[in-house]
Amino acid sequence: IDKPPSYSTVLRWVHRMGLSYKTQSKSYMVDGHENEEQRAHRDQHTRFYLAELELKTHRWIQLTEDEYAKLSFQVLAKPVEYTDDVTGKKMFQFHVDDHEELQALANKKYGEFGGNVHYTWKGKPVIIFGQDESTFNQYAFGNKLWVGSNGERAFLPKHNGMGLMISAFQSREFGFGFDMTPDELARVNHKRKGKSYEDTVAAMDVRGSEKKEPLLESPFVVKLEYGANKDGYWTGNHMILQLEDCIDCLTELHGDKYDFYFQFDHSSGHAKAQLNGLDVSNMNKGFGGDLLRATLIKGEDGYLGSFYNSGNKFMVTINEEQKLVWGGDLPDDAGPFWMTPTERLARKFDTYEDLPTDKHRPRNKTKDELVDEILTHEFGQVSGTRDELKKKLLPDLQDLAKKFNIEVAPKVTRKKIPGWYGKGKGLMQVLWERGFIDASKPYSHYQVEKKVDGKVVEDISLRHMMGKCTDFAEEVSQLEAIGKKLGCSVIITTKYHAEYAGEGIEYSWGLAKCFYRRQPLSKKKKKANFFALVDQCLSQELLTKDMVRKFSKPCLSCVRDR
Repeated sequence: IDKPPSYSTVLRWVHRMGLSYKTQSKSYMVDGHENEEQRAHRDQHTRFYLAELELKTHRWIQLTEDEYAKLSFQVLAKPVEYTDDVTGKKMFQFHVDDHEELQALANKKYGEFGGNVHYTWKGKPVIIFGQDESTFNQYAFGNKLWVGSNGERAFLPKHNGMGLMISAFQSREFGFGFDMTPDELARVNHKRKGKSYEDTVAAMDVRGSEKKEPLLESPFVVKLEYGANKDGYWTGNHMILQLEDCIDCLTELHGDKYDFYFQFDHSSGHAKAQLNGLDVSNMNKGFGGDLLRATLIKGEDGYLGSFYNSGNKFMVTINEEQKLVWGGDLPDDAGPFWMTPTERLARKFDTYEDLPTDKHRPRNKTKDELVDEILTHEFGQVSGTRDELKKKLLPDLQDLAKKFNIEVAPKVTRKKIPGWYGKGKGLMQVLWERGFIDASKPYSHYQVEKKVDGKVVEDISLRHMMGKCTDFAEEVSQLEAIGKKLGCSVIITTKYHAEYAGEGIEYSWGLAKCFYRRQPLSKKKKKANFFALVDQCLSQELLTKDMVRKFSKPCLSCVRDR
């Protein structure tokens, strides 16, 4: 084409394609919503939640025959009829969501938790917390305002102002957050004194120390002033620490009286893999990628493929660990199976190759490299802690490094050629050792992921094959692993289904923000006023338990409708 098509020609093309030009507005993504993987996980989650968990929660009301007959309202849902094991009386059971008046009746009948467990459940009750994050902008207002007869209107700031990121939990039993008295905080802090977080890496990253600090308020609602020069940005490590803080409070104040479940949506921060965990997304096709931990081959089903040869010394052995990193004392003929013996020997270790002079280029050191060098300098400690330095922008770190005569952009004169020893084995090698790779096929035959018409080609897509192996499929996230170690359960809900996770917390955000936007500018000016107003919006005076229980109902309906 000598010259590009005209605007009118392109316009005709896009109209014929069915596209239209509309005003930009908020939307949501449903790409992958109905994928086979999502449908299977959604069905599994729905069955577990409705058939197992909910029976153990305080969401049921049992009425005697006389109480049922005296109801002043009609419940369309049919009650479950049974005979009480102790009294021998005929009983009627409803879910508290079956009628709006049933929740009020259950509140009076059972007290603060607003219901009883299912009549068939005789074990410990379950309390489910839903979690979500949201942000409050200082100068957020509604879409409408009062205008005078001559067009006069309020003079409002043209920018968003400061921002607060909120991470909160809510439950039907405790409402939004988890209110704590000073005495209760003191009890929890006494228990935590001198102890370290379970995830020391997360603690060092967020707080610069693995030790637990005294809690100044309930950790069930955490506020972070986001921004590069503020408190930074919320990450999966922040979430891990908040979860452990919450579990500390629950176990100290309630002991083992209840089983606690924490529900999270499937975001990248919540589904963050364990350190060195079995995560296919962190594996290369060939050697390299993350250094994953060894994994036990428990049997043939779910672990071994059709090309497995038990007589091959380099293939896995049932009931023994498979190492996923090239390391230790290896036989002379060990190495990537697709290489020749000569190639394995030549490429075993890292080598370096001199670059032509015209290819020499300066390379800026990363923030982590600069922070490490600043802190190791004899006067570097006066510049701040590691956590404080990591919050600085790269140009600021570079200026600081120059003051200590630290080179910030060394010239690269050699090219590194990685060797396989000391590296992760990669998808091809790990799958070959399990018998899923046909060694007679060329290396190029297999791909990290191959799709045709949107569907994965299963027999050549390496990530798909690896992800189907039992040990990789059953690998839990870091949040789930931490929860289990601390005696609680964590549920990561289905991808693209955030409505499952929060126990109605999305509606709580809506009410809180609606209230915030209606407040006058005078309550939002200055940092202290802004923070105080956000606290008011998130208080249980506005977000009452009754309101939270109403908000949980449509969330539960989403699960039931599936």
